[in-house]
Amino acid sequence: MKIELINSYKQKKYVEAKYIAKKILLTDAKDYEALFYLANSFLFTGEFKSAKDYFQLIIEYYPDKYQGYEGLYKIYKANGDRYNELIQLKKILENFPNVVHIYKETTLLLLQENLINEAENISLECIKKFPDSYHGYESYAFVLEKKQEWEKALEIWNNIIHKFPNFLAAHLNMLKLHVKIYGYERTTSLFESSSQKFKNTEKIDKLYAIEAEKAFKWNDATEIWSRLLSQYPLNTFFISRKAIALRHVKGIIASREYLFSALKDQPDNLVLKLNILDTYLIEKKWEYSLLYGNDIIKNVQDTAQKSNIYFKLRIPYRELKKLDELENIFLDLIKENPSIYISWKGYATVPELMLDGNEKLLKKACHRWKRASEKFPNIVEAKIKYGEILLSMQQLDFANQVFIELKRDFPNNFYAWKGWCLAAHHMRNWVEARKRLLETRIKFPSQFNSIYYYLVNVLQNDNRLAEIENSFIWHTKSLFKENIKNSLNECLELSKINIYRIIGNYKKADEKALELLNGITI
Repeated sequence: MKIELINSYKQKKYVEAKYIAKKILLTDAKDYEALFYLANSFLFTGEFKSAKDYFQLIIEYYPDKYQGYEGLYKIYKANGDRYNELIQLKKILENFPNVVHIYKETTLLLLQENLINEAENISLECIKKFPDSYHGYESYAFVLEKKQEWEKALEIWNNIIHKFPNFLAAHLNMLKLHVKIYGYERTTSLFESSSQKFKNTEKIDKLYAIEAEKAFKWNDATEIWSRLLSQYPLNTFFISRKAIALRHVKGIIASREYLFSALKDQPDNLVLKLNILDTYLIEKKWEYSLLYGNDIIKNVQDTAQKSNIYFKLRIPYRELKKLDELENIFLDLIKENPSIYISWKGYATVPELMLDGNEKLLKKACHRWKRASEKFPNIVEAKIKYGEILLSMQQLDFANQVFIELKRDFPNNFYAWKGWCLAAHHMRNWVEARKRLLETRIKFPSQFNSIYYYLVNVLQNDNRLAEIENSFIWHTKSLFKENIKNSLNECLELSKINIYRIIGNYKKADEKALELLNGITI
């Protein structure tokens, strides 16, 4: 029976595994394997309360085994409870100091929480304790990347590859960082050699193709996706990406023809059908889009999938003046299964598509997003949309309260913090807006660039002109760290131009732009 249990679990047949494990526990309530596989089966099916109960039994019956404690950590991780996740990891390190992979897990979580010094200490402790394991070196490389010490991090990745030549993750991380520092062109030879080394896995070539796309090397991308498809001919992701690359090389019609030919081998593949639909949407062929989309839906039973397709079709419905029909469709889908978020999202979006300055429709959209946010309290997007519409309706106190609650409930979500900042900005409370923006800059240094101009605007309105220069220096350094292929001087000058434009000094901005252009050698 134990062999059946392990096989069911490994094959991800968790319902079957739970049944067998419970049967074993009827004869031996303390059987370790049965408790372990039962707890983990509950974990993987999202039944966290039951999983927790069985992990706690493992801790009670087998206090010398770390797996019970690790199970609790995984539950906290799945629930996004970073506070208890970190407590649990530290508890495992304290009680089971020889469980090497926990050092890496702890380091990564500390880095997410911006506790960089503590993360560095744990990674170095791991290297000292386990010099023959890659976990400590790998963790230390991640710490250096977080500190933006790119060259040093790259050196560590290369050392790991030298010490552990078959460690695939090290090759992947080295390649990603090499592209970041030196660009795609100077990394292709490394991609080719790594690809040869790991012929039996798609991971190197997949990264290679994605980096080719980012560098707009569409011929390279087409060739690499084709190479992957020669090994994995029915892989939907690879087919989809090759279609995108073909669109850039040969045009959208060639891309669509390729997708139709791929569909012949797997005629029920919904993803490929949706990719074909995307080609009609990109071409703005609204009638074709609607006809083909509705044809797909005829063979779809799942409410969530139907809602997703109708949401994709919202622009054709608008352009063909059929939004009333779409509104009724989403309402019917909600009645069919009220627990599907995308149906509510579509229903709330319809009035926004109709808007055109109509205050009644804005109120309708606001009411629907409010209902969606109440029904799905764990989906941050719904409450953010509700808050944003309140801001656009000038319901500033209500919006401010929504974003205060959002920030409290989702402390690691940048968009919750962004809304919190914008609420104070819209209220023209410059002192509070400055405080919120500076806090957000500390919490999300890389994402903050997208709302940086609000800080400049706040400082200008609060007559803190000297601080604008300091914020500009921070912004420039941030730009330089994020775009390390550009020179620091270029980033400085671009940042100056942006600031002059933000504060309305267009003449000075144009002068600086000309200076920069004159200094660039093409």
